[in-house]
Amino acid sequence: MTLLEMLVALTIASLLVLLLVRTQAAVLGAWRRLGAQNRLQQELAACRDTLLRRVRSAVSFRPPRSLRRVYTFRGTAHSLTFVTGQGPTPASPPGLWLVTYTYVPGEEPGTGWLTAAVRPALALGVKAPAEAEPLLAGVEGLRFTYLAWDRRGMRMVERPQWRDAGGGRLPLAVVLHLTLQGRRLRWLLPVAGGRG
Repeated sequence: MTLLEMLVALTIASLLVLLLVRTQAAVLGAWRRLGAQNRLQQELAACRDTLLRRVRSAVSFRPPRSLRRVYTFRGTAHSLTFVTGQGPTPASPPGLWLVTYTYVPGEEPGTGWLTAAVRPALALGVKAPAEAEPLLAGVEGLRFTYLAWDRRGMRMVERPQWRDAGGGRLPLAVVLHLTLQGRRLRWLLPVAGGRG
């Protein structure tokens, strides 16, 4: 075997190793991207299920006179607060709970949060807020709108905000407009007791 043959063999072997390393790196990169997409889909599904379950169970009740100015359902473009019969966990004691969802924009694009806070509804007049927990991270933009019948009851319209002080006027549904990693999502969250 001559030196020239050995150099040719080493060159071919080096090219094959380089090709294998690049292929393996590409496969690992695709595997990581797929894993990240799966995690994101699972986070989105969990977030949507939580929102659906809680918003669907929103209730309107007449608060005591001492809490007359308290809204049992209050929605703006970036926050949603309502009373529900579902506690923070399945083991929570029965009763009425006040749930608040808030969009907290980040300092840089794609670093915002959707947070959730749950506390007993009988503490509606207490000024100290419940501890907010992050529900969804990496939010680029978020907006709530509220579906109701128009004044003649002929078609559904989206309203930018909603308030109910215990009069039983809940929206038909809450619409969540969400931008996450360049994807625009629109979730329809029906309210069981909503009459619009």
